[in-house]
Amino acid sequence: MLKNKSAHAAIIVANLVFGVNYVFSRMLVLDYISPMATTVARVLFAMVMFWGFALFGSYQKVEKRDLLKLFICGQLGVSLNIFLFLKGISYTSPMDSSVIMTLTPLLVLLISAIVLKESITRNKILGIIFGGTGAILLITSSGVHGTFGPHQWLGNVLSFGSALAYSIYLVIVKPLMEKYSPLTVVRWIFTFAAITVIPIGGMDFLQTNWAAFDAKGVALLAYMLIGATFITYLCIAYGLRKLRSTTVGIYNYSQPVIASLLTVLLGIDRLSPQFLLCAALVFSGVYLVVKGKK
Repeated sequence: MLKNKSAHAAIIVANLVFGVNYVFSRMLVLDYISPMATTVARVLFAMVMFWGFALFGSYQKVEKRDLLKLFICGQLGVSLNIFLFLKGISYTSPMDSSVIMTLTPLLVLLISAIVLKESITRNKILGIIFGGTGAILLITSSGVHGTFGPHQWLGNVLSFGSALAYSIYLVIVKPLMEKYSPLTVVRWIFTFAAITVIPIGGMDFLQTNWAAFDAKGVALLAYMLIGATFITYLCIAYGLRKLRSTTVGIYNYSQPVIASLLTVLLGIDRLSPQFLLCAALVFSGVYLVVKGKK
């Protein structure tokens, strides 16, 4: 029980950080650094940190047959997930993006049914319909009032792509988390992510105007590197070692609440009836899936 409680606590911490990160990420990529350069910075920082920790602990050897799985996890759970999220948040609102990300449990359920042959009940089917309808309405109705520009729908599509990549990652990384230590897994997935991210985004990273970073920019970047990358990925890795992928995905529900409250308090966004309807559909779908799972 103590170990399970610590796993739940780790996932809660990760989602609290992620919830705030929706707002901070948008501020960072709009005013200081491009999404691609930010992706490179996050991957490099986390890789160095995780390998640095290996110097003070025991080294766990990874079997050759698992390297390909870790490579795929690195591209889905890190490279695609981070870049699509940052690119999407630069076009859409933090509230839209956070609600779309709550589709993760539904996507995990569908992927688990396909890959792991898990059964899908009537409640789960209804949940998928409700959640999918809410997400589609949210995406297609974005930008109607021009709050975030005409490309808000594209930002929502990119956010959905991030949720899909992360959902696949949660399913395929679970066996690796049970086989190896969390630190070993995240160390390798960030290493493999760096192999593809650096050649693609290295120039963006080098051309970033670092002199333009004031105290606010440094604080936002530090939060993203330390909090939203290093701490969160380590917490999620630890949680996945003890909990099921669907359980970890369920905690995504807290993110829109945190992001919405923060955006409203800062005057960045507002709660519209249209948004509340879409959010209600998504959360209803998620509830039915969880109920069906139980």
